[in-house]
Amino acid sequence: MLTALQIDFDASNAQRDFYPALLRDHRRVVRRGFLYQIVWSEVVRLLEDPVLIYQELDRRLAAARASDPTNKREQSLQRELPHLGKGIERLLNVHQEGLVSIEQLRERMPVLRQRERAARTKLQAIAN
Repeated sequence: MLTALQIDFDASNAQRDFYPALLRDHRRVVRRGFLYQIVWSEVVRLLEDPVLIYQELDRRLAAARASDPTNKREQSLQRELPHLGKGIERLLNVHQEGLVSIEQLRERMPVLRQRERAARTKLQAIAN
């Protein structure tokens, strides 16, 4: 496999004029035809065996789930859910005590419920 080999396309004279760094580049130059042949043989191999594609997708999903930002986001959502539940409960208690009118309750409750639903949806998306 050519993954360890740094490959660069043959540059035409116009490209060399436009990209002078190609003249100083000491990486191995591989002809386009040879590179295309290698790439297309790999594409055909993957298309003939779709299990390889699914394995790579599973590997990438597992890596994304295990990544630190994902874990931090999941933990913050798990902390936010009880906080939202307590906010809903406090709002109901305040209404029952007569400190908040029914209009104010109807105005505030949908916002809290929507935030709670959004947090649950995001948490479920991370878990899946």
